[in-house]
Amino acid sequence: MSSAITEKRIKLNGYLIFIFIYLFASSSIIFGGELRIPSYEEVKEHFRGKFQAGMIIGLLIDGKEKIYSMGTKIKGKDYSIDQFTTFEIGSISKTFTATILADLELKKLVNANDEFFKYFPQKYQKTLEAKYKGITLYHLVTHTSGIPRMPSNLGDIIKDPTLLEKYGVSQLVEYLNECKLDFKPGTSHRYSNLGMSILGFVLAKSQNCSYENLVKKHIFIPLGMNRSSLFLSDVQRSNMALGYDQEGNNVPYWNATEIFQGSGFIKSCLFDMMIYLKTYLGLINNPLSKAAELASTPVAKGYPDTEICYAWYKEKIDEDLYITCHNGSTGGFYSFIGYTHPKRFGLVLLCNSKITQEIESQVYEFFKKFGGVLYDNNQL
Repeated sequence: MSSAITEKRIKLNGYLIFIFIYLFASSSIIFGGELRIPSYEEVKEHFRGKFQAGMIIGLLIDGKEKIYSMGTKIKGKDYSIDQFTTFEIGSISKTFTATILADLELKKLVNANDEFFKYFPQKYQKTLEAKYKGITLYHLVTHTSGIPRMPSNLGDIIKDPTLLEKYGVSQLVEYLNECKLDFKPGTSHRYSNLGMSILGFVLAKSQNCSYENLVKKHIFIPLGMNRSSLFLSDVQRSNMALGYDQEGNNVPYWNATEIFQGSGFIKSCLFDMMIYLKTYLGLINNPLSKAAELASTPVAKGYPDTEICYAWYKEKIDEDLYITCHNGSTGGFYSFIGYTHPKRFGLVLLCNSKITQEIESQVYEFFKKFGGVLYDNNQL
């Protein structure tokens, strides 16, 4: 073989190796490229006109944290929102209850397959067993129990939210003895505020404490969420956003009895909620890491393109783009928490006005715009 041919082959092999390395590097950009951190103006423009008063957003992008604050915590006044401003987080509270269930389950203090009524006060257990035998904590946390969304003997909480502060165990049992299930347990899925409320109630009973102490012991204290609570502290009140309804009217804060506390009544701030999000993204190792992993694992089918976890939903929102998320809404607040798969992009949004489905679609569009892989044209 001539030296000229050998030299040509060496050059050819070297060229092929270069092409292989180039394509491999390019594919890493295509399938796992950098996520761009949006500018303040981009975020502000994206949500322009979608909220009445103020909003604060926290992003975690490949472990980097960015905060965006817009508007005011009190309409008509130049009171900016910071990461310690307190908001009602509404139904995101359900994910806290779900995390507690996962934590108690891992510690073998309860079993998700336990029938829920066994944790009710003893005098009610026999009557509840006759009707609800087979309905478990698992059914409650996955919204597959068939228990209706809200009890019909509660009244209109939008007009009078104080009804939530008066509803007791006897009223709940009265309703449960009379109500008709929406479907046979475990055969379908329908979102139930009442089902998750019952879960929070019975988990507290199982540990012989109030729900307030339960969430402190299992979530707030282990995570260092010192500015989160069920009932406002003096520190929280000093930096609490006012809540506004869809017409822009200031509305009262929501509180509830032990019956409903586990489904929507936590007050928190962005600083604390980012700790919570980091726990679910696996960015910080803490006593709840395994509970967060269990709670966010899909266990059942839900709506189309949706899987149910423990309270959380894993949704397909675009081609090859999945997010695990939950939202929250009270009379005067809206909230959202979610993250993509793989866990590279996470978001917490807190807003002190009750808004329509329009902002929900804007949140999903935000994930599509900034949570998917962006191509670096300078390297392709």
